Amino acid sequence: MKSIFFGLLMVAGLQPCFAQMKPNTPSSAECLFPEIQKVWAQGQSAPGTDNLTTVRLPGHINQPYRMTLKACAGDCASGAFTASVAITVPAEGRYRVAVDFPVWIDVFDGEKKMEGLMCEHSGCPPIRKLIQYELPAGTYRVALSGKAEGNVTVMVVPVKSSDVTIKHR
Repeated sequence: MKSIFFGLLMVAGLQPCFAQMKPNTPSSAECLFPEIQKVWAQGQSAPGTDNLTTVRLPGHINQPYRMTLKACAGDCASGAFTASVAITVPAEGRYRVAVDFPVWIDVFDGEKKMEGLMCEHSGCPPIRKLIQYELPAGTYRVALSGKAEGNVTVMVVPVKSSDVTIKHR
């Protein structure tokens, strides 16, 4: 039944993001988000956050945070590697969470997991994946998990109204 559902999605031209861990394999060199790539390239990781596993002080949008995925010691799947950062969203709206390493992205408001609306693969190296979320103003925890230890950069950026619906390749 699952294969029929995903087959129908593909026939309809939609890209399900059932495998957030899938590596970025764009079909062309076209960067769909040059403004995000520019901020990413110009930004330095926030001072004092390089190679941390958890950044507890609320961070800001449009600011890259470089962290290290470490073996999870808490309540998580065996063999999982995790990192997280708190991000303050200044105004209600749609936001993208961008990463440069193959990880699963979750956003939490307290203990409530927020619903990801759309998964995008950017074609904008080094950004591998972006997930869109509709978020009210507030502070959120962006939780990253993967299958390997490594360094990951994460950045939260607002979605412009002109590109809420992204063209699929």
